[in-house]
Amino acid sequence: MRDDFNANIAGYRRKGKKIFIQIDALPYEMLLRAIDRGYTPFLKKLINKKGYTVNKIFSELPSNTPAAEMKIMYGIKNWIKGFRWYNKKEKRHYNFKNPLTANYFEEKAEKFTEKPILKNGASYITFYSAGAKRTILTFSRGLKIDVNKSITNNKIWQFILINTDFLIKVTIDVVEELLKEGLKFIKYILIKKRKIRGLLFPYVRIVNNVLFRHIATMGSILEMNEGVERIYLVYNGYDEVAHQLGADATESLKTLKKIDKSIMNIYKTATKKGYELYIFSDHGQTNSIPFEEYYGILLTNYIKQEISKDIGISEYSSDNENRKELHLYFLDKIFKTVSELNHKIINKIIKKFLKKTNENIKNENEIIENDIIVTNSGPLSHIYFLEEENRMLKDEIIEYFPEIIDKIFLHNGIEFGVVKTKYGFEIKGRKGKIELNNEFEIVNETGNLFKNILRNIKKETIISSLKEISCGENVGDLIIFGALLKNNLIINFENQYGGHGGIGGMQNFPFLIANKELEKDKKSISNLYEIFK
Repeated sequence: MRDDFNANIAGYRRKGKKIFIQIDALPYEMLLRAIDRGYTPFLKKLINKKGYTVNKIFSELPSNTPAAEMKIMYGIKNWIKGFRWYNKKEKRHYNFKNPLTANYFEEKAEKFTEKPILKNGASYITFYSAGAKRTILTFSRGLKIDVNKSITNNKIWQFILINTDFLIKVTIDVVEELLKEGLKFIKYILIKKRKIRGLLFPYVRIVNNVLFRHIATMGSILEMNEGVERIYLVYNGYDEVAHQLGADATESLKTLKKIDKSIMNIYKTATKKGYELYIFSDHGQTNSIPFEEYYGILLTNYIKQEISKDIGISEYSSDNENRKELHLYFLDKIFKTVSELNHKIINKIIKKFLKKTNENIKNENEIIENDIIVTNSGPLSHIYFLEEENRMLKDEIIEYFPEIIDKIFLHNGIEFGVVKTKYGFEIKGRKGKIELNNEFEIVNETGNLFKNILRNIKKETIISSLKEISCGENVGDLIIFGALLKNNLIINFENQYGGHGGIGGMQNFPFLIANKELEKDKKSISNLYEIFK
């Protein structure tokens, strides 16, 4: 099998080798705290003794993984407006927990970009393949059966899953994670009386903190040993725990201990094999509190209450949104492995099941028509009024719902909101108002709208970032951002205690560890494509 494996990757051997390690959602500030507390001794050594530098960078809106990876891998901005949205013309809800959505944007990006950063390389636990020849647990490929890629990928899968060292490490770590979950239950539910979202979370935590981490680590080391030119892997264990418990929770930061050891193992091989190493996060994360918990009412119920009409309103968030897609994803992997063994009858049954379930997922995205659709992406939300098929202007919204814009934009839980006008755009909140033309240039300003955010982000940077999310297709008629409260706590429209996707606090400040200091005007997620390619 090893000879076959070597033969299959022979085409990978090139010069200029690079490996990209993404620690999902880890803020710059929390990286420094983890180093200071001793959770990441190897990263500390890398920075203090190996000549590497930590760069604080800015993550433009929306500060989420699909948008960030689109910029990093393809150099494309402005396409993605949130983690989930609604297409008024199609009458369909889209979200990035469905592999079909990731695949749609990947195919679009492949046509747009001549040089994705992983051309003929390998991707592990990413949203997009970025031109990679081998894609392991790459979300955009979750529901697609590509015979050539299937053969290439299964060689890695078979090699990893029959590895005794892998199985022993996974077993030990699974037991450890289950014990941590038990202690967390006692601490947060019985003592602190805090709600913990999702009965499936222990399963998700084990999959991310143990299984995915070991697969990405072992797989990337195998790729380097075989000379694969470019490798991109993601560790998302911190992100999952931080959403549950908070960005600065001790339990969240402790997930970095195992990640640090995995990076150390990768570094050893990278040094021997002559790889240039980049370690970074795609965005940060801010401590948050759910809108419903803080104000005692769901955002949708508040909107319905203030409209005072008998309307239908639907809200879309993360709770239980991806169960079928996740299960189908693993079934797809099983099918590909079984297909290698040439069990024709089983192949036929599973293939039919995949096709049928795929169709069901597509159909489930078709939603019952309401008057208003609210799509939440952490502390960011798009609100769609279905009175008109096209994006509605401020005056048109007021005609149907006279006071609703101010009722939403001036709520204490909203930092500010954006609405399209016949002259351009209006950004409004409790601290002020900014009017802009169609080019998103300021024409009039009252108050100090960005007072809470200006402590960390320059005004021109905020405006530039808001332009990315406010212009183009699939944008809500109203766009709202959760309020930034005291101690950098932000209002989250989902049931999360750590959030990202909006603006304010640590969510907009990821990091890059590299063997060079970045120029001052290059310190943003949008610049990483040029640096990495």
